[in-house]
This record gives sequence, C-alpha cells and structure tokens, in this order.
Amino acid sequence: MTEAASLYVSRQGDDRWSGGRPEPSADGTDGPLRTLTAAQAAVRKLKSADGFSAGGVTVDVAGGEYRLEAPLALTREDSGTPEAPIVYRAAPGAKVRLTGGTRITDWRPVDETGTVQLHNVDDLQVILALPAQRAGGLLVERS
Repeated sequence: MTEAASLYVSRQGDDRWSGGRPEPSADGTDGPLRTLTAAQAAVRKLKSADGFSAGGVTVDVAGGEYRLEAPLALTREDSGTPEAPIVYRAAPGAKVRLTGGTRITDWRPVDETGTVQLHNVDDLQVILALPAQRAGGLLVERS
C-alpha cells in the first residue's frame, strides 16, 4: 500500500509556505499552512499534478481555533478515491475548533428583561438572516 502524502495546517503556519512540515523551519522559510482554504488549494494542486500520491493526501490540522471567514465548500474536486483518499483530520491528540459567522459587537440590553437591541449592523446579509421577531431575548426590528 502506498503511503499518503501529508500536508499540515497550524495557527503558527503561513499560507505562503508549502504545508509539507508540521512545524515552521528554523529559518522561517517553510512550514505548515495557516488556513484550511490554503490546504484545500494545495490538495487540489497536488491532485491536478503528477505529484498526487497513489495513497492519497492527509491534511493534519494542529490544535487550536480556526476562524473561517467564508464557508469551506468541499466539492467533487476535493474528493479522493477508495485507493487514494483525501482526509482532513485533527492531528493526533489535537483538539481543533472551526468557527465562523459574523460577530455582532455593538449591542446593549434595552430593558430589564435582557432584550437586546442591535445598533450599527449594516451588513445586509446579517440583517436578513436574523428573524424579524423577538426570539430568545433578541429583538430584531427592520426598518
């Protein structure tokens, strides 16, 4: 059985690096990638080149929180085969947390019940995603 190629993602990584090392090199010129998006691009590049391992690709993600600025869409292009799987996983013993969404920071309670009123929310997608009603202590009013 052919061994899978390895790529690494770490909070200490850099998306300009190869992703071929789990830790940054001593001279700071190579090491893990920083984002899953860069790892996805690297896997796609390997897959389209002759360098794709017959054993597939494993992406080990170091422990930590990774904030996704956009959804990570895995499509057919990101699929392997039973003989050459593409695997994204937490590095052995690591706890990985993926987070996303839009932070709303300019809010304050408006009454003693804890109802929250949002101010200065100008992202139309955020506003449209919120229910136009009171739900769970959140009061959303659209004008």
